[in-house]
Amino acid sequence: MSSPNEALARRWFDEVWNQRHLATVYDLFVPDGVCHSEQGPLIGPDAFLAKVYEPFLDALPDFRVEIEGTLAVDDEVLVRWIGQGTHTGGGFGIPPSGFRVTFHGMTWIRFEAGRITEGRDCWNVGELIQALQGGPIPAQMKLERSPHPATKPSAETRAG
Repeated sequence: MSSPNEALARRWFDEVWNQRHLATVYDLFVPDGVCHSEQGPLIGPDAFLAKVYEPFLDALPDFRVEIEGTLAVDDEVLVRWIGQGTHTGGGFGIPPSGFRVTFHGMTWIRFEAGRITEGRDCWNVGELIQALQGGPIPAQMKLERSPHPATKPSAETRAG
């Protein structure tokens, strides 16, 4: 049985990340909500969009998320997800590699009155950037040559 907060968490991933509906960020994320990121805490929708969302989609413009499962307890929801996208942009501050990347993560979200007040992602952005630059590929990550890369990668396929 799904809870209302689970449905809201699924809505966040589908509308924000897969459909690119920016209005949903403002609908669901309270103005003083906290996004715990590798950059430190970010307060509010504008900081989330500027520091996380926009650079990420600049780097991986075709990024999509598939939800593997959710777990809800009271006002908290944990979402297990798989992300996939092709590194064709410079949003990570590195030249596009053209690699298609697949990685796993989890996001913990706290809700109050149907809106997100706090969120925390659990996956390693630094490992992703290192792998795209030719570094080690974590076992839970996969890189492969895109059929239409922006730039030619250094290897046909890189898998961990």
